[in-house]
Amino acid sequence: MRRLIAAATFSALVASVAVRTAPAQAGPCGPLLTHPPLFQQVVPVASSVSCGAQAWPYGAKYSPNGDRLYVALFGGLVGNGGCRVQRLDPQTFTVLAEIPTGESPQDIALATFPNGAVRLGFVTNSSGSSVTVFNAQDAVVATLPISVLPGAFYPTAFPSSLAVSPNQRHVYVSTGDGSGRVLAIDTLTLAFDPTRAIHLGAGHSATRMVFAGETLIICGALGTPNFTGSTAKVFAVDPVAPANVRELVLGSANNGFQFPSVQDCAVACDGLVWVAGFDLGPQVFAIDPRTLTVRHIVPTLTAQPDGKFNALGLSREGWLVVGDLYTHEISVIHTRRRRVRGVIDAFQLPATLASVQELEFSPQGDKLIATWAGTNNLAVFDL
Repeated sequence: MRRLIAAATFSALVASVAVRTAPAQAGPCGPLLTHPPLFQQVVPVASSVSCGAQAWPYGAKYSPNGDRLYVALFGGLVGNGGCRVQRLDPQTFTVLAEIPTGESPQDIALATFPNGAVRLGFVTNSSGSSVTVFNAQDAVVATLPISVLPGAFYPTAFPSSLAVSPNQRHVYVSTGDGSGRVLAIDTLTLAFDPTRAIHLGAGHSATRMVFAGETLIICGALGTPNFTGSTAKVFAVDPVAPANVRELVLGSANNGFQFPSVQDCAVACDGLVWVAGFDLGPQVFAIDPRTLTVRHIVPTLTAQPDGKFNALGLSREGWLVVGDLYTHEISVIHTRRRRVRGVIDAFQLPATLASVQELEFSPQGDKLIATWAGTNNLAVFDL
């Protein structure tokens, strides 16, 4: 949906569908469950103030102990975007607080204390070209602007996803403007740390990021100069040596119709990184972050042969869910057995759901939250 609207440039196209889903690091392996996610309910969402033409729920993030659930209301495209992050009761899904942000809040990340309590929250404002920082009391404590490239078609760097370092000292911010920038925020000074900035190279747009141990995994793509195609890539970076960037190519096209891009990723309890994306076929990939090589390829059951995967979530019990933006389906895979268990067709559920943007498992592994921007709803699944 957004991909079609924003097709004026490849950079805007890639930035428009980047999502946050996965936990920042692999946790301990949970027990092997026997049943996949089961639909429970639909929760309509709306802001108390006008934040664009619609709420457009986008990013969703649980706190480490599961006592908080944050949802970003994206609202719309440049000039008509949202302006709120909501904190919901994780059991009743009632709104407990609203946090003002910049235009089009997209991804949410949480920096925590050693005991797991929330210290700070970070939100990328995609159309606002900034990052909003809030505290555990839901008060905004800083807004960090991100510079826009000279002569840019859009007045934003399209900050999209966030990843918190294992020591909680830095929060990394990806950009989708084709500059190849991945910025680092110092969580103590709340300022950008230029010594930790990562440069993927001109023409690159980064989407989702995740830490696999101490290695930062960055998903994204390199656009062709004439915007007729792209090359999907996965990058691995040691943040201590940010100039040393390794890359893995997963697909390429230059036909004006396909734009391969790695859109989302998650770390399994065995340390492998599972990735999915646009125009890489109806399949997901498991990557070894140490060697940056593909270990497994598992087919999905999506009806879209190109694969238009925009959202991916992974539970500690090994359930991998991957959402197709075009078909509104969620394929369910068990990563430990590397076997597809089924597909959830949103149009067959007892509510209208379209355009999945985020898939987020609760830390306890008992719930799955899906945000559906096309219909201003959250869907809740039990495990």
